[in-house]
Amino acid sequence: MTHIENTAAALKEKFGEAIEQVVEFRGETTAWVRKDVLIEVLRFLKESPDLRYTFLADLTAYDGWPEEPRFKVIYQLREMTGPVNFRVTCAVHGDDAELPTATGVY
Repeated sequence: MTHIENTAAALKEKFGEAIEQVVEFRGETTAWVRKDVLIEVLRFLKESPDLRYTFLADLTAYDGWPEEPRFKVIYQLREMTGPVNFRVTCAVHGDDAELPTATGVY
């Protein structure tokens, strides 16, 4: 298995249904996670010795109005020895547009 496949499997095993989906598109893999486990997922990806996504390369968001959940927040993580990129995306409803901060993790 590739590092990306190991990452997706480890997330699904540890977080179960809180990992809403894992999507591969044009060579980029994204895990869609529920907001209530977002920080735990980011910490797991960074601190797990088998995964080591120690660098937050980018943090961005977009507004998909009028679609709900309206906002998508994307964390672009990098495992530096590969290097391997992995995205974590969290969808946020417009009437509850808040996420916990990841500054304690990255």
